[in-house]
Amino acid sequence: MKAVRIHAFGDASVLRLEDVPMPVPMNDDLLVKLMASAVNPIEWKIRSGMMKQALGRDLPVTFGWACAGVVEAVGPAATTFHVGDEICAYPEFTRGGTHAEFVLIGEAQAALKPSNLSFVQASAVPMTSQAAWTALEAAEVQPGERVLIHGAAGAVGHWLIQLAKEKGAYVIATASGQGCEDVRALGADQAIDYRTDRFEDVGNVDVVFDLIGAETQARSWAILGAGGRLVSTAMPPDAAKGEAIGVKGVFVFTPPSGQILAQIVERIDAGHLKPLPVGRELAFKDAAEAHRLGESGKAGGKMVLIPGNPQ
Repeated sequence: MKAVRIHAFGDASVLRLEDVPMPVPMNDDLLVKLMASAVNPIEWKIRSGMMKQALGRDLPVTFGWACAGVVEAVGPAATTFHVGDEICAYPEFTRGGTHAEFVLIGEAQAALKPSNLSFVQASAVPMTSQAAWTALEAAEVQPGERVLIHGAAGAVGHWLIQLAKEKGAYVIATASGQGCEDVRALGADQAIDYRTDRFEDVGNVDVVFDLIGAETQARSWAILGAGGRLVSTAMPPDAAKGEAIGVKGVFVFTPPSGQILAQIVERIDAGHLKPLPVGRELAFKDAAEAHRLGESGKAGGKMVLIPGNPQ
């Protein structure tokens, strides 16, 4: 079968489309015939070597950590899913490998695909929505609290706005241009165009969700009062700085959970969560181009790889 792999860390050119053996399901594994595999920013962070420790395994490795497909076979200990089930999943990093024609996934990391979404749309759900869910849990958001989401027009922000509103929060979202309209359409109470306005002008908030890091995170401490929470998916907050001002700083790295994913799917099926728009479909052979587009900020929306050729 075909798979997108790397044998060394480096730029996008290290991605190769190769022939690899068909995996065999063991224990509670699901062998999934892949229909679509989402491309996520953590891929180029790992590929470049910046976050290589997240792999937890030696090279070579098949890339991709979010997918949708059809169960082709199950391991002897699998009890939840059956051959023919349409699923979506975010597998463990130590396994990975969703940019492949067939994928092994532990059934504890999978959920049934949202019934009202295509495979392409469903592949964009697992990783980014679980990152938002985990960040929200870490922040312990309460009804009526004011929360500020940096990078709200991105994939994690897409889910975080909606989940924070479900909790009863007042949501302030930073974005730019059309992104400001997009975040309002998702339910944000207030949108700040970071190109023209300073987010500090919103006054104190209870929670900051930092999906960007660097200078944005450093500036965010000033708008949090005692008891506030700064939750980042981008980089670990300065714990000492937080303690000095009575603010909790939390870095979130999301482990896969089929139970959480199933709750998200339930909300999508019920119409309570809007799915993430997919901006571009590419073939496996174009994986390097997908990385280049993502790193340059020119992707134009969520990218998804599919086996064969896009329609």
